[in-house]
Amino acid sequence: MTETPGPKRLTPGQKRRGQRSFFTFTALNALSYAALAESVLVLYALKMQASDFQVGLLTGYIHLTTVFMLLGKWLITRWGAARTYGYAWMVRNLTAVLFLFAPLIWTRWSQEMGLFWLLGSSFLFFSFRSTGTAAHNVLINDVAGDADRGHFISRMFMFANLSMMLMLTAVSFWLGREPSFARFQAVIAFGCLMGVAASVFLFRVPESGGPRLSSREPLYSTLEQLYREKPLQLLFVAWVLTAAAVQLLIPFQILAVKNGYRFTDQQALIFVVVQMSGTITAAYLNSLLVDRAGPRPVLVLSVLGLALISLCWFLSPHRINYFYTGTLFFLAGYGLVSTQITLSQYFFNIARKESVLNLSLLVTVLYGLGAGLVGAFVGGGLLVVLRRVGFTGIELYRIYFLFVLAAQLLALPAVLRLVPLKEWKITDVLGTMFSLRDWRALHSVQRLAELPDLGQAHKQLDELSILRSDLSEETLLEYLDSPLFTIRSAALEALDKIDFGPRAAGRLIRELGRSEFTTGYLVAEILGKHRIEEAVPALRESLKSSDYFLEGKAMLALSQLGDGQSYPRIVEIFSLTYNPRLLIHGARALYHIGSLEHVPLMLKKLDVCPVPGVQDEIMHAALALLGFAEENFRLMTLYNRDPGQGEDALRDEVEKRLQQAAGKLSRQDRLLVEKTLAGLGRRPGASPAGLVGLLRALAGDTGGKCSCVLPLLEQDARLAAGASTRLRFSMTVMGVLLYLERLAKGNR
Repeated sequence: MTETPGPKRLTPGQKRRGQRSFFTFTALNALSYAALAESVLVLYALKMQASDFQVGLLTGYIHLTTVFMLLGKWLITRWGAARTYGYAWMVRNLTAVLFLFAPLIWTRWSQEMGLFWLLGSSFLFFSFRSTGTAAHNVLINDVAGDADRGHFISRMFMFANLSMMLMLTAVSFWLGREPSFARFQAVIAFGCLMGVAASVFLFRVPESGGPRLSSREPLYSTLEQLYREKPLQLLFVAWVLTAAAVQLLIPFQILAVKNGYRFTDQQALIFVVVQMSGTITAAYLNSLLVDRAGPRPVLVLSVLGLALISLCWFLSPHRINYFYTGTLFFLAGYGLVSTQITLSQYFFNIARKESVLNLSLLVTVLYGLGAGLVGAFVGGGLLVVLRRVGFTGIELYRIYFLFVLAAQLLALPAVLRLVPLKEWKITDVLGTMFSLRDWRALHSVQRLAELPDLGQAHKQLDELSILRSDLSEETLLEYLDSPLFTIRSAALEALDKIDFGPRAAGRLIRELGRSEFTTGYLVAEILGKHRIEEAVPALRESLKSSDYFLEGKAMLALSQLGDGQSYPRIVEIFSLTYNPRLLIHGARALYHIGSLEHVPLMLKKLDVCPVPGVQDEIMHAALALLGFAEENFRLMTLYNRDPGQGEDALRDEVEKRLQQAAGKLSRQDRLLVEKTLAGLGRRPGASPAGLVGLLRALAGDTGGKCSCVLPLLEQDARLAAGASTRLRFSMTVMGVLLYLERLAKGNR
């Protein structure tokens, strides 16, 4: 009698609890698997003098037995995914007890019977494994959503491989150089205990009704779906070929160092530990990369990496080079996990949720049978043929890996034909892999992508702002939804420092219309600095805002974008306003408009707001229009630090220009300039006779830019006479530079 399906979907709390149970299961099961399967089982078989073909068959069981996943599908409809997984895993580990009797049969009765017992019990072991793993993908799909599934899968791989590496390290020391059967049996017994303990945590994984409903979908309907949907067909082909490429490489590396370089079991296990460190590295880095770069480009690079490893094995030295061989094992581990993670993530991205179970069964059975047959018969058979031809030692394996290279290159076109999803270019992914800054940015992005945390958000946004990596765009846009001004403004500041794309530009334009009096002014500034022309209509509307911050930034942004239609309105706002913010941004906007006719308007606004900082901004914009931006910036910076230092710098600048124009100026011209400089530092209200005289000399040059100074002479030079010492210094800079420039051009 079947049980009633569970809830329609899991709550976030149930998903977190399920992920924690899955992680615990993964860690304990990895300890078990390291002791029962993979390299230990191969070394156990080699201890019993198994042939290359028998080793290939043994390593192929993991794939050949995938047909038993159909039994797992049937059980899920009755027990549910978690219970099916748990019971099958418990029986799997109890079956492994049979491994312990193989040496007894081998030594007391027959070596052939002992190997037959080991191969038979291993077949049962992997059969129950396949029965349980039928529930693996549907449970992952249940406890992880689209946004975090790639991260969850990668972390799970990382936990598993870290546990396996620690276990294999311990096993390598325990076995020693020439391990006895008793030592192998102790390792296997420990693996059985850990496997049973891991099974318990599978029963604690919460489950929705989805897995059972999915398991009841007829298999023939999934076959019809596979026939109709080309992306799934391409994935199946790529998966089978990639799995075969992996199967021809990974297990046979152990044979190469064991039989080719004549290593002891302990030495061989050290290389396996190195390989496990590669898998851990791949799991962690893919947890940061795959969800953002997309699985396909990472998969392409992984397959290319596997082919490169086979090429390096073909070129390997006749005598062992530990660094060289260790690097190959590390990279092989990296490539193994990268292909597994990316293929799984691609599958989850294109498969309908209700079809995940059936499709994963078909995928696993087909690629498992393909990879198992390739490993057992192609890999093992090829070694038999090469040995009969006369190859021995490491030379045998060098030629073997040359054939493997050719086979792996056949998988590359299949992977490239996969339908592109939302993904990066392959060259961009490759560039990211070799960029420490981008990895740091991905780490910060991943922290921000988890459940919102106020303290972490501030810290990680600041980190992204410093790193200035384009990889952070998506996450920064998400944090524009924060209810806090400080978080949104930090996200905008970080976004301003990257080259964002059209999607971000569109989001910023929408944000402009709904963030008045908050972050709107920051949005307007970014749109102007990044020259987002599509923002012009929204920025024009912002000129009508009552938010002075936003209105001022909109003026500046529109001038940066060259929107001539807005120029009259910008000039009007500047000429009528008394608001310091609008005066500052209006002056900068008039500078970007670039018309000299606006200089007199700027000078007339100097007495509207006596704030020194505002006057500095207006004078700098006016001087920049006149062509003296660099000189004014340098002189005013020095003056604001120390007036005496600024005045000395101006005198040096004037002296240099006087020398350049020595043949073009009279004694009267020099005296006028010196008199103007002599008036520096006088208290406000004192008559600046020298400055006024210089300005009048300039004003007489009608039609040129010198006439722009006329507003400073209005009402008996009231502006110049009443100016602060700071403003008067700025006026003096303008006057003497204009006067000397006119003399240098030969105009009197």
